[in-house]
Amino acid sequence: MNTLADKNASGLDKGIALASFIPIGKVLKIPKAIDKIVDSNVGEVVKKSDVDEVVGKGKGDAPVPTKPGGGSNPKDFVNPHSEKHMFEPSRPSTPNRSQYGEDVDVAKLRQETMTNPDKAYSNWPNPNNPNPNKKTKYYKEFDGNISTPDTPTGSHRVFENLVDPTRSSHFPYVPRK
Repeated sequence: MNTLADKNASGLDKGIALASFIPIGKVLKIPKAIDKIVDSNVGEVVKKSDVDEVVGKGKGDAPVPTKPGGGSNPKDFVNPHSEKHMFEPSRPSTPNRSQYGEDVDVAKLRQETMTNPDKAYSNWPNPNNPNPNKKTKYYKEFDGNISTPDTPTGSHRVFENLVDPTRSSHFPYVPRK
């Protein structure tokens, strides 16, 4: 209080003194409030079917890397979990278990998704998130189908678990209906 009334106090000192009256919990809610304001200003409501339509056609600007037989090359997959998405002509690709296309270069697709993602975020432990796992999720849209004709999509996901790499994965993302 005295600092705010002091004529000789600098603007910085007065700002710090004033900020000390604001509860830290309120300061931490500012990003959420900004998100609500931004979301409330979105003029168009997007239906789930519209999102599915865009995702299914591959509307990204990155070309799909290709390699003959690339979708079935086990060396291009990071672990057994990601191998579940390997191209298998005897089994249909489904939204619950999508497959890469037969001639998609999976290694380049994964690398491109991680180095030039459309969206990426990390779920690292912090006071608001006590989860001990360190995960980074990468999202990328490619301009073309990276899966099979059963489940056409240009959406690719890479989940990198830094604590337990066996829990990492990458796959063509197909929205569930």
